[in-house]
Amino acid sequence: MKILLVSHNRPSTRSGGVEILVYNVAVCLAKRHEVHIFYRSRNRNEEKRVSLGENIYCHEFASADTLFSKLKIIAKGELLDLSMSEKSAEREFKRLVEKIRPNVTHFFHLKGLSMALPLIAKKYGPVILNLCDYWLLCPTTHFLDCRGLICHKWSDADCANCLPSAFLDIFYSNFKMFSWIRQTGILEFCSRLYEKRIKGVVSRRKELLAALIRKSDIVISISQTIVNTFVERSFIADKDIENQKVSVITPGIDVGGLEGCTRNRSDKIRFGFVGSFCQRKGLHVLVDAFKILNSDKAELLIYGRPVPYEKKYFDGIYESSRNNPSVKFMGSFVNRQEPYLNIDVLVVPSVTYEGFGLVVQEAFAAKIPVVASDIGALNESVRHKCNGLLFKVADRYDLSRALLSLVDNPGLLSKLKEGIGKVYSIEEYSESLEELYRKVAGT
Repeated sequence: MKILLVSHNRPSTRSGGVEILVYNVAVCLAKRHEVHIFYRSRNRNEEKRVSLGENIYCHEFASADTLFSKLKIIAKGELLDLSMSEKSAEREFKRLVEKIRPNVTHFFHLKGLSMALPLIAKKYGPVILNLCDYWLLCPTTHFLDCRGLICHKWSDADCANCLPSAFLDIFYSNFKMFSWIRQTGILEFCSRLYEKRIKGVVSRRKELLAALIRKSDIVISISQTIVNTFVERSFIADKDIENQKVSVITPGIDVGGLEGCTRNRSDKIRFGFVGSFCQRKGLHVLVDAFKILNSDKAELLIYGRPVPYEKKYFDGIYESSRNNPSVKFMGSFVNRQEPYLNIDVLVVPSVTYEGFGLVVQEAFAAKIPVVASDIGALNESVRHKCNGLLFKVADRYDLSRALLSLVDNPGLLSKLKEGIGKVYSIEEYSESLEELYRKVAGT
């Protein structure tokens, strides 16, 4: 078969859950099929077509990332990248589909491209839409409103109130020379004038999302939590699930190098954080909980790097912890094994919904128990007192109690390790996708 995969960024082995997933799926599928990948890049100097291996062909859409292009988006009322329509991406994608004529087109993510691409692909063959996160529902992807609280309402008015704040946070971070303007409140005032237009944009985006799901032959979600969220907002109907148009296929991971890895020894229990340093990942909750723990029998190892537009958030955490010898900032890493060779327990303290939790599966592959926020989709994988512990979302005291139970009871750690089951591999996941491809393509 000819299979076309679509992603919002270049497939990678190093960063980004979707990017890693697309890369691994492409490598597996290419053993038996001709695989094409259409993805966005902001770097126009990169080669137009790059091969990731035999039978894998990359088709790069170099999007404009200039001040002028940003101003055009703002003028339309899209204060964040809503990707409702990008004519140049649509033209390039249409040319590609007409040229290669894929048996099936599988969309993993559309951010930075155009939400109209599946509708274009549908004219030429079957379409599979993958729900990998909440971006189609919430442009910030994480449902945290401008006050840092989980948004449950999701009305046009709520979005119109939230999006300007999110936009301004990113704007002031990217253009520090204008930070002085923030104190005047001028941009905040001007952004409020856009509220009516933003409401209209959000409403049209919902209509387009409904069309995407309706026109797709198959809709795959990486977690039940994502499906539930789309059902709650009436984009997925019960009949879609009953007719198996919508299903959950948990992503597999590349378990190579993780299964059977031998950890470096330590006389302390080592809690670890692996991920981006941003508010929604809850690193502040973990650091505060570790301070409350205040045990000389434990260490906290923090792996990752700051998100550019939340550098101030990370600076505050770093300043409050840098004099604590038990808190170690390990930086970013090239070898994905590195964190799991040096920690005994992974902590995932997210303060809002996760789509899947790649690091949870990596830890389980390395037989490392996980302490996680009791929220979807983390609580789909982490089973309390079986393969890990769950704590109340954003509750540093409850997290501290969970950490203490592991420090005071080494036998509990051993029990949790024994409760870790087999991790779904990328090969098994790819075989499940192939079965779907054959079904919709009729091959």
